[in-house]
Amino acid sequence: MKVISYSFSACGAAFVTLEPNEEYRFADIAASRSIGLFMLSGETEIIEGPVQGQTFTQSQGLVLNDAVSGWSNPTVGQGDMLIKAGPNGAHWLCLSEDGTNREIEHHAVDGQMTLPAGWGFVVANGSVEAENLIATTGKYFRPRVQDIVISGTSDLLLVR
Repeated sequence: MKVISYSFSACGAAFVTLEPNEEYRFADIAASRSIGLFMLSGETEIIEGPVQGQTFTQSQGLVLNDAVSGWSNPTVGQGDMLIKAGPNGAHWLCLSEDGTNREIEHHAVDGQMTLPAGWGFVVANGSVEAENLIATTGKYFRPRVQDIVISGTSDLLLVR
């Protein structure tokens, strides 16, 4: 298992990589602080924990840790969970709470988009340019007080 973690003003972010068929136990605290994950490649399955049998694949995009699709929260139950990567391994970005109720949305940028005022973003993959600044994978762009134009090719997780 490989984890690269970042701490931003709006949230924490961790890029997690598991080798093919690798298993890893996430402690309850880490699992329940997660507000969402974005699968970048491969797949995982929860083989022990509050929602045993739940799988995550790249085609799902952003999955929120909520009452509907969550894996460790007061609604679905909390506890340690054992996850297993699929035969091709797994790589994902997990965003964690900072004690504030946050909204998260996924936006795929291929060209240009307008980022509404009040939203920041974490770059899940690729790179974008805004206000003459370049943001690449793993970087955070803090919210602005006015709409701004973003250009590039990337999967962004918008946060506010």
